[in-house]
Amino acid sequence: MPRRRPALLPSWISEGHPLYLNSEARSRIRQEFHGNSGIFLNIPYSDRYSNLEVATISTVTAYGLTPRMARERVRLEVRAQKIFELILSCRYGFTDLSYQTRMNMPLELGLLLALGKETFVTSKKRYSSLKSISDLNFGDIHYHGGSVRTLIKELSRWIEQTCSTKQLTTKDLLKRYRMVYRFRNELGEDFDKRLPQLISRLLRIFEQEFKAEIPRARAL
Repeated sequence: MPRRRPALLPSWISEGHPLYLNSEARSRIRQEFHGNSGIFLNIPYSDRYSNLEVATISTVTAYGLTPRMARERVRLEVRAQKIFELILSCRYGFTDLSYQTRMNMPLELGLLLALGKETFVTSKKRYSSLKSISDLNFGDIHYHGGSVRTLIKELSRWIEQTCSTKQLTTKDLLKRYRMVYRFRNELGEDFDKRLPQLISRLLRIFEQEFKAEIPRARAL
């Protein structure tokens, strides 16, 4: 596991800039920083993407990572600053560029990379994201083709290489995905109202309630 390090708080942003961090924001970031476990999920909020969203959440939490998402904040604030704070509170990032018309995702990816966050970049169609962001040619983009299995396989491989010493099989992760998907259906709209970092706790309750077995990390 990578060595724990403190949150990075940019000192070069001057007062009056939209991303300027006042003392309250700096204190909030330090309190919310999850060290090695925080991962910012830069994903589309769409019914068409719900299966892949569940796959992402179920996979990162299986490895003990703490997902953070823009929709979890309820304070009245500038959206850009909210996202900036959430990114700073995490060590890792996840970006899906499947929706080329939504330019906020490339923007948030730029923030992740500029702040030195280890980031998993994925997209639905091969090379499609490079049409609008040619600079990404320097790195690996993982193409899932809309397949939950492919996304889980590629994401878990990246996590084991980058974020965690745990090892899980794709088979176990798919079983966990199906359990989390069932859990989401049980909660309905309330699922999206839950803070992502509380999902693991709710899964344990769900496991006891329905006597379900959710795969845990084990050595291969």
